[in-house]
Amino acid sequence: MQFLFALLLVLTGGQQYDNRPNALTIPLSIQLSVIHGGKTAQLRWNVSARQLYSSFVVERKINDRFYVIDSCTGSGHTVYEYADRHPSPGSNIYRVRCIVSGQTAICSNERAIIFSAGERLIISGSPGSKNLVVFHAMASKNEKITIVNTKDEIIHSSLIRPERTFTTVSIPNVPAGLYFLNLIRPGGSLSQAIVID
Repeated sequence: MQFLFALLLVLTGGQQYDNRPNALTIPLSIQLSVIHGGKTAQLRWNVSARQLYSSFVVERKINDRFYVIDSCTGSGHTVYEYADRHPSPGSNIYRVRCIVSGQTAICSNERAIIFSAGERLIISGSPGSKNLVVFHAMASKNEKITIVNTKDEIIHSSLIRPERTFTTVSIPNVPAGLYFLNLIRPGGSLSQAIVID
């Protein structure tokens, strides 16, 4: 069925002929670009035509697997933008999927952007364990670790003991998914994506 649909798109020049107002259509391509926006990754994607799409899903690759970090409703524009406020030090790889009728219609190209790894967080945990050990530079006063979900809701927050180089974080009853562990210091913050299975 999908082959027949794709063949029809090719034969009709990519146009879906539908007389219904605001009928959903599938873009022929999604071109993604990513640039630095200070401490954020600024994503921008162009779709092939100004039509009404169901929605777009923004994904980031972590450990060779893509995870949804956000979504937005298609609004009939040809250009869309999104800011990832939690890029990790090192390479961050993104893609955008167009969703029509609950299924992926088309994926964008993958784009990578590198953020300076001046200071890194090293996070260690065992499968099934409810504890993470976070290794960091020597802590001073007023530093804390937070864990937020993809909606930026804080699900854990704890103060770091001064003059320590590691902190144990307990995360009981956290559903599986993508989260961001943040080390917050008076002069700024570090962020690292984590996946809880």
